[in-house]
Amino acid sequence: AYPTSYVDGVFEENYLPGVYYSEYTTDGKPYNFFAKIKGSLNRQFGNTVNSLVGGFDMAVNGNNGEGLQYDLSTPPMSTLESSIRPRAQKDLPVLHNYALFVEDKLIQPIGKTVLTAQAGVRFSQIQPGNYSSVEPRLNTSWEILNKENNHLFDRLSINFGYGVSAKMPTLSYIAPDKAYFDNISVNYYDPDNSSMALITTKVLDTTNPELKPARSTKNEIGLSFEVKKVSVSITGFYEKLKDGLTYSYAPYLAPYRRYAIPAGKGKRPEFDNGEVYYYEGEDRLQAASEMDTAVYTYMTPANNQTLIKKGLEYVIQIGQIKSIRTSFVIDGAWLFEESYKTSPSYVKRFFYDNIKGKDDSYITIMPAGEKKIRQRLNTNIRMITHIPELKMIISFTPQIIWNQREKERWEDKEGNSLVYYYNDNGERVYDASAFQDMETARYVDPIGFISKNGQEYAWKQEYEGHSKYSRFRNTNTYSYEYVEESLPPAVQFNLRLTKEFSRKLNISFMANNFLKMNPSHKSNRTSEYKRRNTEFYFGAEIQYKF
Repeated sequence: AYPTSYVDGVFEENYLPGVYYSEYTTDGKPYNFFAKIKGSLNRQFGNTVNSLVGGFDMAVNGNNGEGLQYDLSTPPMSTLESSIRPRAQKDLPVLHNYALFVEDKLIQPIGKTVLTAQAGVRFSQIQPGNYSSVEPRLNTSWEILNKENNHLFDRLSINFGYGVSAKMPTLSYIAPDKAYFDNISVNYYDPDNSSMALITTKVLDTTNPELKPARSTKNEIGLSFEVKKVSVSITGFYEKLKDGLTYSYAPYLAPYRRYAIPAGKGKRPEFDNGEVYYYEGEDRLQAASEMDTAVYTYMTPANNQTLIKKGLEYVIQIGQIKSIRTSFVIDGAWLFEESYKTSPSYVKRFFYDNIKGKDDSYITIMPAGEKKIRQRLNTNIRMITHIPELKMIISFTPQIIWNQREKERWEDKEGNSLVYYYNDNGERVYDASAFQDMETARYVDPIGFISKNGQEYAWKQEYEGHSKYSRFRNTNTYSYEYVEESLPPAVQFNLRLTKEFSRKLNISFMANNFLKMNPSHKSNRTSEYKRRNTEFYFGAEIQYKF
């Protein structure tokens, strides 16, 4: 049967054919409006230069489309626990963004050095939801060496930066679709006489009133200098995003009534005034019924992620070497990224009671701290050659990935691993050996579980020996699940040619991975081969200045 109701209740629905063709379309008619007012004031007091910038901007985003559309009698298949219904985009609220910003830049000579400081703040708000944020930032650069106070460096500066930024929820987080839970109260199929599909529908609002903007804080410190034709910039940074916007599973227990109609044809069931009746011959009998509870999880917007990024970035520029008419730009970075869940997660564990003939599922509460850690070391070497006679510029760039790593972990707030396995003596082992490739299963204990009656139970280690409860633990699916993957170096070459025909007209040709180097490296985790580089592609660009 296919449910069609948008409200709570018990409804008679039609049966789906055994095989059918489903077609759906997504109709979108987005529109947006953006306006910005900006003003500046520049003043000089002696040797001090001050620049003040302020302004206001706003944006309006909406959609007049019909959204997801399909024939309710032939719905597309849903992979979610809950059902779906068509929803028009035009029924969603219009998103309004407002921001007020001010920034001040100060250039102050101090002796033979120069201090540059830039400070600003941005006030943002979006509607609906009345989400707001205050985002301060500060950047300073102290030029401590220059041509006036030394003979080695043309310039040497120490740089520092601090900033806070917010990521506002989008409409998909502010106004998520409702969750529809449809349970079968009666399933009596008798096409020759009278069939009945009785569906109990529960509709759940999935919005999260506690949702707030994600907030990121970034600190960076750097050193930059120039010596003749060579300039070098090195920057280290640390960024931490809290309250990252995600979709998390939440538990839901849906009570409903099940009616029993005896097997056999000709029962001619009827739904009348909240009760189900059927016929035995000419006798109209009331169907026996009992209450049951369906166990579900559904997705809801949440602030359930912390993301840490840190690394070291560098840029080395070497001015043109006249003998080969070529300049060099060498840049690269070491990047480290760690993301993890900050709240417990809910996982449905399916069980069926064969004796009672009904679902007996539970919801386990898994601890926070499920992590993914990535590292990457890369270098790009761009060689730019000028050929004035041909009015041509050739840019040749090798891109090198020296090392790339990825691993998964599950840790508590103190950094202790929650992953364990049993050694030959049947003892739990939580050390680094649990992250090796092994056939032995590894586990993570839940912190509790919820039964169909809504009772929440704390997890006890003694449950690991219980035939049912032991299955509440998270068990690795693959033997390599917690093994760190480390890929060897990879390189690809990119090319760009630019020809100047006049002061107004330039034509460029570009080809990425033009040597078609597509190495396949064997994963030390899965033993599968992975293609490392981007596919070869090329294109052209025409620039004309009016």
